[in-house]
Amino acid sequence: MAKWENVVQTGTRAGQPTPTADQIGVLYFVSDEDVMERWSGSAWVQVAVNAGGVPEGSSFPTPSRDHEPFYRTDIRGGMAFRWNATHSRWLSEVVFSIAYFAANISANSSPVWSPIPLDYPIWVTEMQTTFFRGDTGVWTVTVREHRFDASSYPTIATRAITASQAASKWWTYQDAIDVEVDGTAGNTGATPNGIDIIVIKTSGASTYANTIVLFKLSLT
Repeated sequence: MAKWENVVQTGTRAGQPTPTADQIGVLYFVSDEDVMERWSGSAWVQVAVNAGGVPEGSSFPTPSRDHEPFYRTDIRGGMAFRWNATHSRWLSEVVFSIAYFAANISANSSPVWSPIPLDYPIWVTEMQTTFFRGDTGVWTVTVREHRFDASSYPTIATRAITASQAASKWWTYQDAIDVEVDGTAGNTGATPNGIDIIVIKTSGASTYANTIVLFKLSLT
């Protein structure tokens, strides 16, 4: 008779069962996340990552499932990616960030521009913002594409602090973005060459604003 600690089940996260309390030691390989977990008697506990092994090479295979991992040996000295079936993209496991801090400003800030990679598109995943709202401050942080053609800087995301929010408090937000910015065409037309962040005043007292924009490399 097999012991529970010798039983290994395989399936997706959605299909993961809930064993009974006496089945301590059952192992479950989460095939869509490449993670091995062990049943503690009350919860699944991760015991190994990439338990199924991660294929590698200098070009992506045809993906067979969401979250499928692949290690690109030719990018940035080696970089792990996962297939995102929703967006039909290979997104890097590494998350990059652009940060901006505006301290005690009483008028619109100057835009702060950060360059983006020119060899691969990026997938902007989210922005995280912290505001200090003074007694009457109404402000908006705007994240934009910085383009070669300076006549247009399209907005990627915004986050506002308004009169409805309590004053003299630090307010924090986390906003999903999920948009690709592709600067690989170089110095021409409306090609993006960076991300810029600006803090805009509507009315009221001065503010502090801290924003982080997170992104991954995006390949097809």
